[in-house]
Amino acid sequence: MIPPNRTSGIIDKFSSLGLKVQITEFDVTIYTSKTDTLNIGFTPEREQKQIDFYKMAFKVLREKKDLITGVPSGMSPIGEAGLTDQTKKLSFIV
Repeated sequence: MIPPNRTSGIIDKFSSLGLKVQITEFDVTIYTSKTDTLNIGFTPEREQKQIDFYKMAFKVLREKKDLITGVPSGMSPIGEAGLTDQTKKLSFIV
């Protein structure tokens, strides 16, 4: 997982080269390993960690919206995200 502040720099760098920047994947995990998902599960603390990450990440994407030339239809407008469990089934939309 790339930290949001690093994402901002990556967007700037590619854009400065005249390249189109598109967001084609946006996967977020709060787990450190596959066994981590089974042993502890999705706790309130982990939920908050994921919420905080999404807030930071989408803040960066909104700040850089003039440099981003495309996003998948499921992310347009930026601000919609689905959370999944370890089986990759959609749990809910935030």
